[in-house]
Amino acid sequence: MAPGPSEPSSSTDLMIVNLTGPKNCVVCNRPANCFNFGVMSCDACKMFFRRTMLLNIQYKCRRNNQCFDVNFSCLTAPYCRACRLVQCLKVGMKLNLSTVLEVKNSKDDAVATLIESLLYQDAKREKTLMAQFTFENPTLEEVIESKQLTIVARDPTHEMTSSDWCFFGAYTAVKFLLGLTFMKQLSTRDKVGKRDKTLLLANYSAKATLLFSAIRTMRAKNDKMIKPDGKDFFMEFLSKWSDFSLHFTNRVRSMLVNRLIELEITNEEFILITVLFFCNPVLDGLSDHAVSILTEQQKVYSSALMQYCLLTYQQNGPSRFTELLSLCTVTNKYFEDVQYLYWIFQFHFHVKYKNLVASVI
Repeated sequence: MAPGPSEPSSSTDLMIVNLTGPKNCVVCNRPANCFNFGVMSCDACKMFFRRTMLLNIQYKCRRNNQCFDVNFSCLTAPYCRACRLVQCLKVGMKLNLSTVLEVKNSKDDAVATLIESLLYQDAKREKTLMAQFTFENPTLEEVIESKQLTIVARDPTHEMTSSDWCFFGAYTAVKFLLGLTFMKQLSTRDKVGKRDKTLLLANYSAKATLLFSAIRTMRAKNDKMIKPDGKDFFMEFLSKWSDFSLHFTNRVRSMLVNRLIELEITNEEFILITVLFFCNPVLDGLSDHAVSILTEQQKVYSSALMQYCLLTYQQNGPSRFTELLSLCTVTNKYFEDVQYLYWIFQFHFHVKYKNLVASVI
């Protein structure tokens, strides 16, 4: 099988792949995998720098330009954009207009702002997944109700099981989806709002977890689904049961990852399509209020993705948009395979899954 392509980006000229493994963004210290505008930086800082420079936005610091001193951190919202821009320039970020997706009007600016926000939220999700853990066993309903959990720093010497990774991957995916602005319009104070959130998350959280796992695998230059620790996700059990055909084994390890590789999907496209698939107003059992919100949000994210495609691929934008939507069919099929494995692992290999995993698979 052909190796995966280089780390995705909206412009190959502004990015150089980091082949030595994950590092930290030199601007904000979040995880980063590639060079953008000449420095190792995360997607959120890349988008912030590009939009700020293209629109010539002027910011003013209210802390005497000390936000990046040891007593402050841009990871604690609201961080100072003025100092963040100064830090971008200080570490050597340089804008080359000929290689950058240009923001031409306020509509493009709105799309750039939306993408920047989503990438920032996703970076926080990934950081939590890689560095923390909880030994508690919450239900989906308890996570929705924001039950206080004891989240601890993960001991790197602690061996995480596949079940552990399934649980915490699902937990961080649920928290990411709950953090989307429109989800806050569905109140958990009444039974209807709580039921709407439960239906949405039970239907999509596992698929989002698989998508997040697949893009992480692709970024790691692997074409077989791996856990966050770099180990194969499925072979621990697939190799122990001869009833699995070679065709099925290869499919469940590679299908979703390979589709992302074939698409050469960018980080911006990935995060937009992941949220767009979540906005499903035709899900059975939703209230009229939820249907209205999701219908509107489906239009918002669909429009944003199309605008991004048109800006990036010009006349090929509509066909690229259609290609990206085809990922939904692949994700659903892949989820069916994973559901089958879930039952096999649970009843044949006696794998114990936590409550949250049982609620979303």
